[in-house]
Amino acid sequence: MLQNELEIISKEVGEAPVAAQATATHEAELNCATVLVPPDGRRDLRAASQWQLMWWKLRRHRLAMAGMVLLGLLGIFTLFPEPISPYPPSQRNPVYVAGAPMLPRFVDANGVFHWRPFVYGNKAERDMVTLKMKYVVDTSQIWEIRLFVRGAPYKLLGLIPADIHLFGTDRGYIHLFGTDFTGLDIFSRTIHATRVSLGVGFVGVAISFVLGAAIGGEDLVGLQPSRTQDSPDDRFAHRPAPEHGQRLVLGEHEGS
Repeated sequence: MLQNELEIISKEVGEAPVAAQATATHEAELNCATVLVPPDGRRDLRAASQWQLMWWKLRRHRLAMAGMVLLGLLGIFTLFPEPISPYPPSQRNPVYVAGAPMLPRFVDANGVFHWRPFVYGNKAERDMVTLKMKYVVDTSQIWEIRLFVRGAPYKLLGLIPADIHLFGTDRGYIHLFGTDFTGLDIFSRTIHATRVSLGVGFVGVAISFVLGAAIGGEDLVGLQPSRTQDSPDDRFAHRPAPEHGQRLVLGEHEGS
């Protein structure tokens, strides 16, 4: 009887870790399924491709989605800086030098709401203390902002001649970020600088990818010479992993 009790206790002790491990595995699978369940409610994860699983998980990461949208906007700025910017990066405005940013408005100084955004005009005045010219907002001049206006000509992607810009004013001028000390529009120059900044990063990644594929991928393209006889290192690398409770003896021959 004592032997029977010992056998029962040993079985319970041996099955407890297995049951705990099975429970932990089941909980992990449930958590993984909860993370990967798509937003539309489909739960057939076995029929989903790797790209679908990646996209479902990415959609649940709000910060990653916001970063993807931001990178998409920067990519658009990189491809089409000419139509997005209201002026060419080298065009100067001699009547608004070192001017402050011009902010779009919907409500004028009299409290009247305008459906179309606008900016106020400016007039130059001399500061009697510093004797420097300064620009004062002139509320009597209202310049409406319009979409897809004609402006300075350019070549889209360096090939297609065009003169349509994303936004502009019906009269006067608009400088969202102001102008520098030479009268250049800072917003337009910022949009064009995006192409240079992202272009440098793209070229660097492309060079790294090509070099990495050429140096580390010779096995994939079949450039590594074939071996007539496996070396001891190869036999050791392809040896199956030992099962639990077995020892792996280094230098063991196949026939031993």
